[in-house]
Amino acid sequence: MNEREAYLNTVCSKVHGIQAKNRVRIELSSHIDDHMQFLKGRGVSRSHAEQQSLRDAGDPVQLGKALNAACNKKPVWY
Repeated sequence: MNEREAYLNTVCSKVHGIQAKNRVRIELSSHIDDHMQFLKGRGVSRSHAEQQSLRDAGDPVQLGKALNAACNKKPVWY
C-alpha cells in the first residue's frame, strides 16, 4: 500500500457509513490530485508533490473525525 492509500484509509476509518466513506475518499482524492498538479506546475517532482499534498491536507485522524461530523449531521427538527 502506498502513502496516499494509507492516508485515505486512515481518514476513511474515522468516517461512519459506506456512502459517506465513498464520498470522502473520492472528494479527498480529487483535492490531493489538484494540489499535486499545482505543485508539479511549480516544478516539484511527482513524488514530492504527493508527499507535500498529503502533509498539507493535515492529520488524517483529525481530518477524518471532522469529515465524519460534517457528513453525518443529524437533521434538526423544530
